[in-house]
Amino acid sequence: MEVSDRDGSVEDADGDVGTSENDFNTVSGFNSGIAIIMANTALAKAHGGICIHDPDADTYYAALRCHDANGELYYLTFSRDEVVLAAYSDDAIRARFEAWADKIPSLAQAGSETSRSPTSLKTNFALPQI
Repeated sequence: MEVSDRDGSVEDADGDVGTSENDFNTVSGFNSGIAIIMANTALAKAHGGICIHDPDADTYYAALRCHDANGELYYLTFSRDEVVLAAYSDDAIRARFEAWADKIPSLAQAGSETSRSPTSLKTNFALPQI
């Protein structure tokens, strides 16, 4: 099983790979969780495979519930490679988000790609891995 806070995989004797998801609230919990899962031979046996951990496949995110001055609630989610603004209805929130992102050099220079739906704005950008 590849252990990460979002993805995991198990490779069996036939080379088939399965995935799992494990969420941790702290870096300490993440590190402890990896060690526990990697040492769990019963789990590996139940999956019929071997446990592996690929740190490059680990994903990290932080989700913020935001309260706008106009009273509207919306959400910002940050991960290694994207920022998502979601659940807003006032376009002024989107405009402020875009103006903020343009002031962050790594976002402004990363050649961001933005996709919109009626209530979400998703910006993908390439940043160095943390």
